[in-house]
Amino acid sequence: MANLTRAQYERWNGQLGGGFKFDLMHYVTWGEKQAVRDIKLKDGRILRATVSYQRVVENFRTVAYQPTIHLQVYEPVKDSDFMRGNGMGYTVNEGPQQTKKNYKEICKITFTLDDKKLLDLMEQGREKLNNPYIM
Repeated sequence: MANLTRAQYERWNGQLGGGFKFDLMHYVTWGEKQAVRDIKLKDGRILRATVSYQRVVENFRTVAYQPTIHLQVYEPVKDSDFMRGNGMGYTVNEGPQQTKKNYKEICKITFTLDDKKLLDLMEQGREKLNNPYIM
């Protein structure tokens, strides 16, 4: 479990743009920095955009890290305060692969993502976002 001071959180959160916030829960649980943003859709669902890294694996070894934008749509569960997501979401590679993770790259990506771009990505991946099956 990672430790974090309020000053670190505020510094990392302040480096993000486009309405993104530093994902504190993911950092405390996994020790990895990523940015998240929720957009409330007209039908009551929520589009969650996450900017992070995915490992690129060849022959069972991590050879690089790929910056990605991951989209997931959550819908309210009837008669509760919970939200439910279907399927695995939709992932878009953003930029070239890198030899190590770099939080500054995540920050740069967040400045390029506005509501319109995220909603366009949602439309592009609608089939995967609405698919309740992994494969």
